Amino acid sequence: MNNTFVNETDNQLLKKHKGPSFEVQVGLHELLGHGSGKLFFKEGGKLNYPEDLKDPLTGEKISCYYQDGESYDSVFTTMGSSYEECRAECVGLHLCLVPGVTEIFGFSGAECEDIKYVNWVSMVHAGVKGLEMFSPTAMEWKQAHSQARFVIMQVMLEAGEGFLKVEKVEGEDGKPDLLISMDRSKLETVGAPAIAKFLHKLQVYKATADIKKAREMYDGYSAVLGEGEYPWLAWRDIVISRKKPRNILVQANTRLADEKLELVQYEATPKGMVTSWRERFPDMAELNSVMDPVNAHESKVWA
Repeated sequence: MNNTFVNETDNQLLKKHKGPSFEVQVGLHELLGHGSGKLFFKEGGKLNYPEDLKDPLTGEKISCYYQDGESYDSVFTTMGSSYEECRAECVGLHLCLVPGVTEIFGFSGAECEDIKYVNWVSMVHAGVKGLEMFSPTAMEWKQAHSQARFVIMQVMLEAGEGFLKVEKVEGEDGKPDLLISMDRSKLETVGAPAIAKFLHKLQVYKATADIKKAREMYDGYSAVLGEGEYPWLAWRDIVISRKKPRNILVQANTRLADEKLELVQYEATPKGMVTSWRERFPDMAELNSVMDPVNAHESKVWA
């Protein structure tokens, strides 16, 4: 299946490297994104950081921190989930460009460079498609990851210098379409510094419980406007019109034929899924005899 909103060159790169790039991004996102980042507390009158520590954004002494009984969730409340996903996604984008990191995941040579580029293009692609999860009626985001990726895309666009463009075009079918164009040669010179600077702010505001500055910044990038250079509110209709059905993953089966093991595969359709299930469990009575005790044991959890 072709990828929407990209040129043919990027489409082919996405088809080839989207899986590996996702593996790299998720690894960095989960382990070093969510898995790192100190929070500054004052508990029982004691700070958990050096008293003379300076705010790296202002150069002044840190004066904002979490108080007794506070936590990240209690301070950042409804914004917290999306903000944290955004921080973790930025960690993945930032670290995937560090020499040697993609090699940790088993990739090497020119393939590494393609994977890095595809990772960044995929983030922008997800940012555009994420408009599906924005409610124009309520004027609010309905999904944390989608909002986070839209924010990251906005940061990349703000970087300027021709690094990233998203424009309205006429599709091959003659209907309105969107086109993402990223200058690969400026990935490390323009894109990387922009994300690094943004990630720096995300972490400092989170660490110091500075919800006021965090919300002002994050809400600004999250805004889905109906006018200007990027009228996302109007372009959302294009995104919805280009929405494709979700991929259906159908489980293959195995069978013995003339004492040889064969792999039986099915078409990726609802019919293929039902056929796979039926052929895997031809005797429903036997299946029920296995599942009924499990259902009885677990029913109290779902009651």
